[in-house]
Amino acid sequence: MDTGHAPKNAITPHIIKGFFTEEEIEVMLAIVKYQKNSKDLSAFHSPIILPELSRMQIELMYPLSIQFKLESFASKMVGEEVFMSHNSYLSYTKEHDGSTNPKLPVHYDSDNYFTKLTLDYQLHKNIDWPIVIEGESFNLEYGDLLVFWGAGQVHWREPVFFKEGDITEVLTMHFSTREDYENLNDVSRDPEKRKVRLATWQADPVFAQYNKDFFEKEDALTNFKVLNKGN
Repeated sequence: MDTGHAPKNAITPHIIKGFFTEEEIEVMLAIVKYQKNSKDLSAFHSPIILPELSRMQIELMYPLSIQFKLESFASKMVGEEVFMSHNSYLSYTKEHDGSTNPKLPVHYDSDNYFTKLTLDYQLHKNIDWPIVIEGESFNLEYGDLLVFWGAGQVHWREPVFFKEGDITEVLTMHFSTREDYENLNDVSRDPEKRKVRLATWQADPVFAQYNKDFFEKEDALTNFKVLNKGN
């Protein structure tokens, strides 16, 4: 997808192992725990539940040392200086909505369309839930870092049935230039501009086919659950 803000270096989706040290992981998990339970944080840093996805998300307060490490890596990957313009701790489990199976449909990162790199870091999981990027599947294990361009590379999660207790936790990070963030972050959230971006996606026959395939699998999964429940 031509966003008008492509990274200088072409980004080929790939997995990096061992990016964070155990000490860094412990620090980030402690911050996640604190932000989940604190009653004194602003709404921006407090947990948000998206019931339609069975997802909790938190804008994580990264220590400066870890943020610098991420931004230095991202800048080298992109080919110019970028900073972490947005991030989320994401937890997917049916506990976030008792009736909805976790899902992540086919999409580009719409509100982050001006970003130049996306990183997904796998935390705890007890279920395999592949991320698909332009038709290529990536099944992350604990400690894996997935590198891709979420604004310009269409991606989604394969429809998978979550049982009670199944969960996956991920850190996701987006990187942009300061100039693009300052000029575009607020306007990117304009509802009318979102509609225009969505219409552009849907007009792309490749995107439309990925989307059709996704919902056919989603429907098949729903029918499978209904049949099993009946038995």
